[in-house]
Amino acid sequence: MVTNAHRHTHTQLIRVHVTVNRQQATVSVADDRPWAFPTPTEPAALCMERAQEGGRGLMLVDSLARAWGFTIYGGRSPRLKAVWFTLAEAEARAESGEAG
Repeated sequence: MVTNAHRHTHTQLIRVHVTVNRQQATVSVADDRPWAFPTPTEPAALCMERAQEGGRGLMLVDSLARAWGFTIYGGRSPRLKAVWFTLAEAEARAESGEAG
């Protein structure tokens, strides 16, 4: 997400905020270009088959995260956008068959 913010918004300041507790971790990456929206463009399987170096970040986030999205800050005069994702440890352990 930091690479996406750098590459697609050309912003000079990128902020990263991480919140972790026993059940989940949420990562937020903010930039000062509120109208440059993130959008995954292809199904993850197609993207992963290609020998390209870029274009897979949001596909991976979409497939691995419990939830993800973006938030615009600043009301009528938007100043920044934060793209975020949440990973849930309990879900990952349940899927892999590990005991709590």
